[in-house]
Amino acid sequence: SNQPHSATLVHNSIFPPFPFQSRSPPYPTPPTETQLSYSARHAEFEILTDDPDKPAMEGSDIELEFDLVNNTAVINPEVRGTAAFSFPFARMKTSISEATWDLQDSVITMTKPPNVPLEDSYFYSTREDLDSLVFSGERAFYDINTYELTVEGIPYITVADSRIIPEGNTTTILENSRLQQFNNAEIIIDTLNGFHHLTKGEITVISRNLFEGSAFYEQVVESDTFEIRFDSFELQDVLLPSGDIRNMTVSGGEVLESANLKIAPGFLYKGSVEMFAYKAALELDGSVKLITTNLNNQDLWIPYIRQDSSVNPHIPLQNAIFENGNQAVVGIFANDRAQLYNAFIESPQGAVDFPYFSATGEISFDLEDRTYRVQTPSKTNGSYEGYTMTYHDPTGDMFMEGPFKFFQDVTTDVTIRAAVSGNGNRATNDYDLDTFLTIDFEVTDAILDVMGDEILTAVEIMGAPTANDATQDMLFKLANVIGERDALKYQSDLLKDYETLLSASDLLETAMVISGVNMKWSEEEGAWYSNSKIGLSHVGRTDINAALDGFLEIKRDAYSADVINFFIQPSPEVWYFISYHDKNLLMYSSNQEFNEMVEQKSNLGKAKPGELVFVLGDTNETLGFINSFRKNYFGVSTPYNLSFPSDASLEDESYETIEEDEEEDFGF
Repeated sequence: SNQPHSATLVHNSIFPPFPFQSRSPPYPTPPTETQLSYSARHAEFEILTDDPDKPAMEGSDIELEFDLVNNTAVINPEVRGTAAFSFPFARMKTSISEATWDLQDSVITMTKPPNVPLEDSYFYSTREDLDSLVFSGERAFYDINTYELTVEGIPYITVADSRIIPEGNTTTILENSRLQQFNNAEIIIDTLNGFHHLTKGEITVISRNLFEGSAFYEQVVESDTFEIRFDSFELQDVLLPSGDIRNMTVSGGEVLESANLKIAPGFLYKGSVEMFAYKAALELDGSVKLITTNLNNQDLWIPYIRQDSSVNPHIPLQNAIFENGNQAVVGIFANDRAQLYNAFIESPQGAVDFPYFSATGEISFDLEDRTYRVQTPSKTNGSYEGYTMTYHDPTGDMFMEGPFKFFQDVTTDVTIRAAVSGNGNRATNDYDLDTFLTIDFEVTDAILDVMGDEILTAVEIMGAPTANDATQDMLFKLANVIGERDALKYQSDLLKDYETLLSASDLLETAMVISGVNMKWSEEEGAWYSNSKIGLSHVGRTDINAALDGFLEIKRDAYSADVINFFIQPSPEVWYFISYHDKNLLMYSSNQEFNEMVEQKSNLGKAKPGELVFVLGDTNETLGFINSFRKNYFGVSTPYNLSFPSDASLEDESYETIEEDEEEDFGF
């Protein structure tokens, strides 16, 4: 033979003998001219090299067919699925079920027949320190001259708890079971769940339980894919939440701000990332910022740490401290010039800005309506009590629900507790709030009884829509004033039979309770004003439960002093006016008895410095407020007639249609 290698065939039945030199004498008889092929069964087969102790290839219990015309030898295992072929230089064995030796080119081609399952066509290392590294393949080529084994059709190579997919599903095993470095490989980490997919891997497989290199983690967020470079892969013992310890792949990397990495819908991320095979989400320790164009937070990052398997961030607002040290705020505020502004994950304009609505809770992004949300966690879980504020960046639309603060805490003469549910817009600074208020001031029960009794009588005579109901909107507001438990009990009682709102909680035992009124904001006047009927629940101990005509204004003056003006008119003959400003409480009414009681209790001229001044008003002061209210907020300049208030409430739709020349028809 002119081949560079010889072969030895050991078996009890050979016909005709080999045309090659065997490893030991006696030598087989050369074939005759007519002997051009021969075969063997259950044979031991070797391809010899210059090293007498190290053949290029070995076969054990194989079937052999030599074709001396085409210079090929077909070698098959007798038992399918057994590792019958070995390559001592590569230190690999394989169970592939069909091999053809091209004697001319010194290449052995191995192929898995179509009817053989892939798992029966495997390759594994015989090096003990590689922990029996094993993988399947559909084809292989062994170069006898270079001792390189190239395997194709590899679905993946399992290393520890990871699957490495070489580019082209091909790899070359060099001498001593050394796999060539994989370029552009894919890695699927966690063979159980396949949580993590990495690409563009520059990977070197060290053993069955160890690989090293770098790869890019694919972060898929909605329709976008982002890449995070991971530079290390370690097998570590990790304590699971169950208390068990599991050996798994852990990797990590660093995300720079310039990467513009979207970690979840609505959020960019920068900082360190760590990947645990068993967790669907990466562990994060860095900062996030909202993806917006219309907020003043373009460069404001807030700390974000994620150690659980949640995908979408839920960040406690109290932890949202910007890198400049400012606490992020969410809500509606007034600056030191009493100008209203809203903020959503932004710095306040001033250190002492007044918080009309200051939300607390967790920051998240709502996929369904594409809005950012700050909400009390218990409310997220179904509670009626707590804060909600949402923001939709493209339109600037906002929704808010929860406790509302009309008066400063320093004001003790008049106490207001409030809750709202309503909408606003960041760009226009417009707000429309369905409002619940309890208003308390220091007057005698007798004064309140006279007021309540007369209003109730007028309602019974004139009729009026009810103010209190068992709707969800009412429940949300009520729960934020008296607490969820009492609010739910009241709703249950009201559904069975009529119950006064006064009975729901001791917190409602105040001078009056307005259970529903729409309030809007006037930028020009720096005030909240009513633009609907006023739902008067009760006055003192008298249950009213009626939506009545009237006007309500709450504001702060140029010196930040609280102001409230309230006018209610259940009938043309019955009306009440209450005004508070800078420690002065004024009351006046159409009821002479009421006015006399106020005058008797008045301390005008007798009040000590810092003490509340209680005073009786007059008609001019009453009409002065009403006319000013109508002109400032609705552009109606015709003087109001207390005796003919045919449209005293002037709801929004009325103002939009009233022309100056029509006003007298409505009794203005």
